[in-house]
This record gives sequence, C-alpha cells and structure tokens, in this order.
Amino acid sequence: MGRIKALDKLTISKIAAGEVVERPVAVVKELIENALDAGATEIVADIEDGGRKLIRVSDNGTGMSREDAEMCLKSHSTSKLGSIDDLERVHTLGFRGEALHSIGSVSTLTVTTSDNENGEGWRVRMEGGAEKPLEAAARARGSTVEVENLFYNVPARRKFIKSARSEIQAVNSMMSKMIVAYPGVAFTQTHNGSPVFKAAGAADMKERIRYIFGKDIADKVARSDGEMAGMRLEAWFTMPDLAFPNRRYQMFVVNGRVVNDKHLAAAVQVACRGLVPSGRHCMAILFLDAPASDIDPNVHPTKSEVRFLSPHDVHSLVYRTIRGRFTEPGIIEPKEILNPIKERNEPAAAGRPSSQHELNIQVPEKPERSAATESSEVHAHPFDAEAAPRPLTQSVPENRSSIRKTTAENEYREPSRIAGHDFKVLGQFFKTYILIDLDGYPMFIDQHVASERIIYNELRRKTKNSAEQLQLISEPVETPRDVYEILSRNLERAREAGLTIEPFGERAFIIRAVAHSAGPFDPVELLAAIADEIRSAPDKAPENLLTGRLLTVAACRMAVKAGQTLSHSEMDALVERYLKEEFNRTCPHGRPITHKLTREALDVWFKR
Repeated sequence: MGRIKALDKLTISKIAAGEVVERPVAVVKELIENALDAGATEIVADIEDGGRKLIRVSDNGTGMSREDAEMCLKSHSTSKLGSIDDLERVHTLGFRGEALHSIGSVSTLTVTTSDNENGEGWRVRMEGGAEKPLEAAARARGSTVEVENLFYNVPARRKFIKSARSEIQAVNSMMSKMIVAYPGVAFTQTHNGSPVFKAAGAADMKERIRYIFGKDIADKVARSDGEMAGMRLEAWFTMPDLAFPNRRYQMFVVNGRVVNDKHLAAAVQVACRGLVPSGRHCMAILFLDAPASDIDPNVHPTKSEVRFLSPHDVHSLVYRTIRGRFTEPGIIEPKEILNPIKERNEPAAAGRPSSQHELNIQVPEKPERSAATESSEVHAHPFDAEAAPRPLTQSVPENRSSIRKTTAENEYREPSRIAGHDFKVLGQFFKTYILIDLDGYPMFIDQHVASERIIYNELRRKTKNSAEQLQLISEPVETPRDVYEILSRNLERAREAGLTIEPFGERAFIIRAVAHSAGPFDPVELLAAIADEIRSAPDKAPENLLTGRLLTVAACRMAVKAGQTLSHSEMDALVERYLKEEFNRTCPHGRPITHKLTREALDVWFKR
C-alpha cells in the first residue's frame, strides 16, 4: 500500500484556514474588507480578549439575499469574480471566496445579513467547518459577522496566539491604517466593551491624520500629487524636520488596498535622502491609483502585498512627487520644538513663530559632589568601572610641546585650560565636526556624539535625584495613538529616560520636567522614540538594560544634530563640557567621538 494518500476535506479546510487566518487581526482585516467591498459607510468592530473569545464586525453595506447567504460559507464562493480573466482586473479587496469558509473551519461563525429595509434577514452558521441550516432573522440592511472561540478546534494553532494585549495591539494597528485609508467611512472599535476608536466619516484627509497621529504631526504634514503612465499618486508626508527611527508611520494604499511594498518604501527613502538623517524615516501615507491590469494583488495569502507591472515607473512617480515638494522654495517651515530657556522672564526672540512650544525652565544649582559620590556614580555606569577608559583630557601627556600659531589673525581667542591641558576651537567643518587644538595636537570632534555623551551622563546622574530635574510646563503634546497607549502605561519608564510626563486628555501629554538642560528638541520625536524602545524591548529584559537603552534614545534625540551650525561660543561650551566628562571615548551607542591627528600620521601621509 502506498504511503501517499489524499487528505480529507476537514483537514484540507483547516490547513487552508491556517494560511488565511494566521491570528485574530487577520480575521478582523478580512471582515473589514468584506464590509468595504459591500459599500459600507459605517463599520463597527467589537473585540473581546484580543479576538480569541469574540470578533464581531457589523456594517451598513448592501447585505445579502437569501440565495447569497446560503452560498457565502461555501469554499471558494464569491460574487467578485466571474471568470479567470477577472483576475487580471481585480477591483475589490476580496476576490478569492475563501475567507468566510476558512474562518468558519476554525471557529464558531455566525453571519446575519439583509439586503432590504423591511427588517427581513437571514442567519447562517458554521461550527468547526460544519454548516448549519439557514434561519430567518431580523436585521436592517447590512451584515453582522460573529467569530467565537477562534482556533478552538486547532490546539496546535491556538497555543501560538499571543497575549490579549499583543493581539489587540495588532488589531488596533490594522484598524488605524483602515481609518486613514478610508476617510469617508465611519469606524468604531471596542475591546472588552471599552471604546478604542470612534472615527466619524471625514471628507478632510488631514482630519483623519490628526485623529490617528495627533495634532502635532498633522500640522507638519504636506501634500503632493503626481501623475505618470496612467497612475495617480496622492502623497501625505512630514517635512524633513520631523523623522522617526523606523517605518512604523509609513503606509501605502494601492487601489484602495493597504499593502506592504518594498518598491514604495524604497522610493520614499530615496526621495528623502540627504534631507532626513541617516537611519531616520519621515511619516508618509501614499494613495496610488493605477490601472487594475497593471497590478497583481494575488501574490500573498493575506493579500498584504502586490506586484507591479512596471515597478520602475512606480518608483519614479513616488520619487518625483515627494522630492519635488521638498525642493519647492519656501516650504520648509520652522520646526516646532521644546526650547528650554534658563530665565523665566526672558522675552521671546523677535520673529519667533507663535506656534512654538515655549518652556520656561529654572535651573537649580548643581550640588557639591563628594569623592564618594563620584566613585559610586562611576561604578553604577553600564561600562565596567575597572576596564572603562579614563577621560580624554587625562590621556594626553602634559609635556607635549605646543605648535599653536602666533599670528594675530589666528589668536582670535585665547586657549582654554581644563585639567592642566589647553584647548582652542579652530572651527567647524561640514556642520558636523569641530576641529580643536588640544595641547598642540589637531583633533576632530563629532558634535552630535559628543553632545550625546554629555546628555547621557547628565541624565544618568539626574534621574537618580528628581530634585535636580528642570521644572517646566509645556503645552499639551499630541502623539500617535499607539505612542500614547504605550507611554500612558509606562510613565515610570519615561521618567527613567529623564522625562516626567502626565497624560492630558485622550491622547496627549504634558511634559512636566526634563532631567537635562538640553537645547531645542522635538517632543513628538522624543516620545515616539521612547515608546518604540519600550515596545521593542524583550519581555524579560533586565531593568538596568532597558533603562540604559531609554537613556541612550533620549540623549540621542536631545543632542546637537549633525548638520547644525554652531557659533564659536557654542562650540567652546560643548568642547569644554565634553572634555570634562567621564567615559568620553565613545557615545552611548559605542561610536567614537574624536579623531586625533598625530605627527607620525601626517608624516606618513606626506611621505616624509
């Protein structure tokens, strides 16, 4: 007897369901897309226990007749395709006719629907793949689909479902994208009876962006439209002065379908190259409409990817549309920043935009620090105290001869003296590197990583003593909803990163204190970066490891930026503070801060 045999229908359906229904968020997505295909303008999603116990999606779409209701749970039954040729021109979100059957194979599924205004409807059910007889039911026009006990009959799959919190976060993320992708549709979502989203239909796209991402981001979003090769693009994106550490706030909508696409992501990245710092990403929402025959949506089990007939044209359209907007004269608005100022009654600078968040900070006197305190702080540092390098200013022998120039032109500033060593700032190059003369040696200092080390060290010292924090009051800072959800549950974590914040309203924060007298920084970027670090941290990460990562992120966002022009006095102050710092060989990320040119290196270069 042969070893190969045909599988029974029930096993086949469960395997097929595993491809379509990977986790609760996949079920919600399929049901939302069905509602949108039915022309719904109001969609309500009720979730319980992260979707493991119940998923209910109701809509006011066209609904189904009795005959359609009887067919809707059959395998590969659909109203969206008539022949194989229709696969070449897909105009709907769903088209395979397998979603309801697959979901019903691994849950208890109930569909209540009506295609009339008389209140006459029908109900069909499926339990673990077994269909139940059709029943009459009262229902206004539209459909309600209930999915209970997902994967109850597939233990191997159910045990891989994550916690309720993780699953509902995935659902919330997907719903956020749907809310932005379909501004004309009203969306409501609850979890365990508590409201999550209640977005009324909005004709204004910017209102939807504000609802999901917050006012502070929406106010910085620009729009640009483009056309090419029969394609139309509507792009919404933040200008270069606001960027994020990952692509979490980029979404792509192709012919109404929310997708992940490497061509679109690459085009956005190239369009922002040279304008957004390396490793950072602007927020971008792209609506691309193209001929259906030029797009293949049938390349992924969850239909989350598409294939373009001419990916080069798509790339060019995105690049030209976004890059052209960046290069228009006069479009770069002044960045809204938290601008610490040391005197409470200091008048605003002339010409300063009124939209900036003005913060008045009182800087407390720095207490005397004993040798014992210094020692304890050094050993508390994440670097090993015994192996840690000494401060840079202690590593240069004092007997080096000076090669300082003596002409009056080059003696425009007297050398400063720190710990028995002389230094003089010679200038700034490429708006990134500061050249100094340190005891006769030319040395380049990376202004960003030097500032980052200073702030990191100060945050470590001051977060241990809340009395040292700079007291300030800011205007409410609206954040994206996922950032608010994470930070509102991790206020103590934010304090460990040097920020004392308080929730304000449904999705904003008041920044009450900053543990560093940093220069201007963008509050939305900082809060989003801290939330992203908390989100990505392993569940069982050591406390000190996460605290160190949060301090590193905060220091990076508050530090002087590469490409930022500094005055001579600002360079003097930065270098002086840096040379006094401990562990000043590298930044908290491990990057070197300085590069010293020696006589030997120059001799080799000039072949002496």
